Amino acid sequence: MASPSRRVRKPFLTGADNKGSTVGVMAHVRLVDGQFAGRQGLALMKYLELGRKHDIAVCIFDPADVDIKRHVLQGYVLRGIETSQVIQREMPIPLVIYDQILSRRYEQLRSFRPLRAYLQKNAKLFNNGYFDKWDVDQWLKKRTALLSFLPETYPLRDADQLHSFLMRHPVTFIKPTAGSLGIGILRVIQKDRDCLAQLRERSGALREETFKSAEELFARYQKRFLRPHILQQGLTLIQVNGCPVDLRVVAQKNRLGIWCITKQYARKAASGEFVSNLTTGGEALRIGDLERSGLIQNAQSLRETIKTLTMEVCDCIEEESHTLIGELGLDFGIAPDGHLYVIEVNSKPFKSPVTELGSEKLLDLSFLRPLRFAQGLSVKRGQKGVPR
Repeated sequence: MASPSRRVRKPFLTGADNKGSTVGVMAHVRLVDGQFAGRQGLALMKYLELGRKHDIAVCIFDPADVDIKRHVLQGYVLRGIETSQVIQREMPIPLVIYDQILSRRYEQLRSFRPLRAYLQKNAKLFNNGYFDKWDVDQWLKKRTALLSFLPETYPLRDADQLHSFLMRHPVTFIKPTAGSLGIGILRVIQKDRDCLAQLRERSGALREETFKSAEELFARYQKRFLRPHILQQGLTLIQVNGCPVDLRVVAQKNRLGIWCITKQYARKAASGEFVSNLTTGGEALRIGDLERSGLIQNAQSLRETIKTLTMEVCDCIEEESHTLIGELGLDFGIAPDGHLYVIEVNSKPFKSPVTELGSEKLLDLSFLRPLRFAQGLSVKRGQKGVPR
């Protein structure tokens, strides 16, 4: 007879053979010496370790390792109860899949299109793909309650429109609608009759150029602007040591499918930077420290507004996108007078598996909740009368 501890671990050990009970995490996988590697490596290991700890059968897989003709994949699981070694094994394609492909280029590969079509038809795939920034702005504008919290935003069309927009705002951001991590964003600052354009390039370098007119600027970047971009009003935000600060809220659904705020923290841009992404040099700060420093006034009221806005935005995005979503990252800006702005909504917020300032419990929860949500979806698919 198996020992009690053995019975507790059995779902983890055998669940990967049952597609109905396994949570699939789809990612761009790199493996070195039996360990996940790359920027996402530690995060992928976190999903497996939390799955083992909470008796959730989890497998990590790369789209390249799926055989849709045989309805199987080569998934990565932990070798056993105690080891941290990762092994690859063949298993049925899970019925519930959490999309964690963080590279737009990789997820848009032509070779993966048949797979995505297959998964959308045969599985519960959540957080599939990325949002278009102009689409998000259009969706949010449909909610009257959100209008006063949105910076002025329009799709970039031509030099005349750019000139008109620059005349209305001392600072303008020109963003690729399919961009991420702050890459490819132009910040344009009006200086007397000139305009200073700062560009964050894919290499990480910050390039600056001065232009005599909007027409000259548009001509300089015309090739880049062949891809869709938006014009967004630059906001005056609270600062720490001269660096702008925004707030990141990670909202996730629990097992019952109810939106919850899992984490919220401030992000300070690096010196000389205009984006606060932690992956590009930004620094995480405790919101409580901003409150104690006096940068944030009426903290309780601000927290309540953030919660209300977060729930409204999450509900709106899911309704308008017509996709299944289990988590969102919301970026809020705080003006010196305390007014909040919804700057961006991210379909795949990057979650670091380690923290120096935050709560380890909340960090683990931010990785566990998507797995619990997936479990809930799996149960629904197994109920009588629920389509598989």
